[in-house]
Amino acid sequence: MFKHLTQNTLLQVLLIASVAFLTFLPTLENFFYLDEWGNLYEWTHNYNYKFALYTSHIFYLLFKTFDLNATGYFASGLAIYTLSAVIFYFLVSKLLKNKVLGLVAGLLYATSPIGINTTTMVWTYIAEGGYPLTVML
Repeated sequence: MFKHLTQNTLLQVLLIASVAFLTFLPTLENFFYLDEWGNLYEWTHNYNYKFALYTSHIFYLLFKTFDLNATGYFASGLAIYTLSAVIFYFLVSKLLKNKVLGLVAGLLYATSPIGINTTTMVWTYIAEGGYPLTVML
């Protein structure tokens, strides 16, 4: 069984994606946190808001897509985070030329600790324009 797991890339990718998804699934129950409220207030009250940062464009796109449904924001972040764990697996596997080390690294990345800051960063990863903030966690 272990030998089959260490040689099957598809099985490893599915394992990492499943672990990342299940680890951060509770983030879907979160609500907005910190600075989002200012932007949301302006957009729901039709202020003439001028975008100054790329991050505001991404957050506005999320707002137009999900309105005030916080679950949508976190679901987007969860999908991106799951994808980033799989990409990290491929990066480590190719860099070290070892699928087992890639699997271990991908699983460690997929199960980073969850706290309010971490769960906020899961969807902020998208809102910040894709900067690898989650790596710093």
